[in-house]
Amino acid sequence: RQVLGNPATLTTILTTSDTLTLSYVDMGVNPSVRYQYAVGASNSFAQIVSGYANVTTPEAPPQGVAAPVLVAVNSSQVQVAWAPPTQPNGVIVSYELLRTGGGVANLSVYMGLGLNVTDRGLAPYTSYTYTLQACTLLGCSFGLGTSVVTDEAPPTGVGVPALVSLSSTVIGISWSPPSSPNGVVEYM
Repeated sequence: RQVLGNPATLTTILTTSDTLTLSYVDMGVNPSVRYQYAVGASNSFAQIVSGYANVTTPEAPPQGVAAPVLVAVNSSQVQVAWAPPTQPNGVIVSYELLRTGGGVANLSVYMGLGLNVTDRGLAPYTSYTYTLQACTLLGCSFGLGTSVVTDEAPPTGVGVPALVSLSSTVIGISWSPPSSPNGVVEYM
């Protein structure tokens, strides 16, 4: 056996003197690869090798789908990039990027053949986890998820403080936290 066009992969997969053995099941092949096979026969006089027969194994779901690389661009955008699977096992027909965070689980934010996307409209100072799925015609596989926190933004919903005159020289001041802190809040 050898991978078509690659003589360096020539491998003997069976040697037998049993004249009744006329078939073999090769379990050492990979998906979506074109192989060539030939049969050799020998006796005390000579050795002869048949011509090659070709076969292509069917596609399979990808393997080695890596976690995407994330960069928080600002408080509302994340740049997401990924590499093709280490073993595509066929033609990649789509990537799907799923996001969990901000109160939503497994939201599809991209589907296509590109290798990067900018996810927009996110909440400030929020943790998001992205998971990539890669697909061939015969199935899909997920990579591991990876997380990022969007940048901080100015707090919103800062209310007016409540004041109470406790005496002629003391005023009590109280306030509520911002409705959207958008980060780590310090009061001044």
